[in-house]
Amino acid sequence: MKKIALALVVAILFMLGGLAAGAYAQTIWTHTAVKTASAKITDGRGYFGGIIITTDGTNNVTVDVRDATTAGTGTKLIPTTVILANERVKSISAPQFYWKGVYVTVTTSGATEYVVYYEKR
Repeated sequence: MKKIALALVVAILFMLGGLAAGAYAQTIWTHTAVKTASAKITDGRGYFGGIIITTDGTNNVTVDVRDATTAGTGTKLIPTTVILANERVKSISAPQFYWKGVYVTVTTSGATEYVVYYEKR
C-alpha cells in the first residue's frame, strides 16, 4: 500500500512539473512589422517581451514604452531609454505584464526603426 501511495505521489508531482514546464514552453512571442514612428502596438493584456531599435548612425533615439494605448499615458514598462547614435542597434529584453496595451514613443532628429516582441493573453 505504501508503494502504491508513493508511486501515486511521484506520478502527481511528475504531472504537475510537466504542466508547469509546458506553460513556459508554449510562450510564443508575436512581433510587429518594422515601425518607424511612435505607435500603438497592441491593446488588451499580455506580456511585453522586448524591443529592438536601430538608429541612423547620426542621431540619438529616445524610446518610451508604456502600458497604454495612447502616447504619454499609462505606466512605463521599461525606463525611458536613450540609444546613442553610435550604438546603431540596441535590444532591450524586459518581460513585463501589461493590462491596457503597449504604446511606443520614439523621439529622434533623424531616422529610426524598431520591432516590438509581445504576447497577448
